[in-house]
This record gives sequence, structure tokens and C-alpha cells, in this order.
Amino acid sequence: LLGLGILAWAAGDIYYSVAFHSTPEADIPFPSPVDIGFLAFYPPVFVALGLLVASKVVRFSGASWLDGVIAGLTVGAVAAALVFHPVLESTGGDTAAVATNLAYPLGDVILLAIIVGALGLSGWRVSSTWLVLFAGLGCFAVADSVYLVQVAEGTYQTGGFLDIGWL
Repeated sequence: LLGLGILAWAAGDIYYSVAFHSTPEADIPFPSPVDIGFLAFYPPVFVALGLLVASKVVRFSGASWLDGVIAGLTVGAVAAALVFHPVLESTGGDTAAVATNLAYPLGDVILLAIIVGALGLSGWRVSSTWLVLFAGLGCFAVADSVYLVQVAEGTYQTGGFLDIGWL
């Protein structure tokens, strides 16, 4: 499922690179098939993380559940507070464009909340598998969120350090 999510994102990225290679950014349609690929990343990754948590953490104590829920909701609230407002303010156009613009930060917030919540459920014990997985997905979600804020504020520049976060 993780591979399927990454494949969907890669398909969106490849489509963007091929279809809009020489198209000025202002002329790129939004939403487009690119967004389908990018947004299709989230559902299989969410399910994969849930299945991984269920397979690795055999028993959840009440305290672990509470830690996981509190940590996940806290990260979700902070991420939503930092990302949603600028994106929402800059969003305009038809319903599809607004929904697409808000789907990205929602996906990132849920991804970060799942990661931190899973850490809480594991009793804050981090194996090398979890560390690599969470570091990669965390970098992805943070890069995506910062990108959304920078685009909303008109400060994003292609090819900067931020672009490494998606890789």
C-alpha cells in the first residue's frame, strides 16, 4: 500500500513534468489529472500506516491510546492552524478548485496526526523501521505543507531546498 501511494504520487509528478513541461504556470489547469495522482497518494498510505501499527503494536494500553489520540490531535491542530488559513485565504475559483486546494493540507494534517498518534500508541518506542518510515513521510508532509503556504503567499520558488522534502 505504501508503494501504491508512492506510485500514484509519482504518476502525478510524471504527468505534470510531461504534460506541462513548457506551459507557463498561470496556464496550467487546476484541478487537473496531476491532482488526482497527488491526492491518490494519501488513502493507501493512511491504510498502510494503520495496518503497520496494528501488526507491530500487539496490545494498546489505555494510556497508549490516550497518548496517541492527544498527540495526533495536537499535531493535527497545530498543522491545521498553520496551513489551512493561508491556503483558504488564497483559494478562489469554482468548487472543484477550492476542494482540491483544501484536500492537500487536510491530507498532510491527517498524515502527520497518524504518524504522531502511532508513536504514542507504541509507547513512544521507535524502532529503526518506524524511524525511517516516519522521517520520510514526515518530511513529505512538512514539505507539502510549507509549499502550500508559500504558494498561498506567493513566495514559492521552484528548485529550492524545499523540493527535496518530497523525495
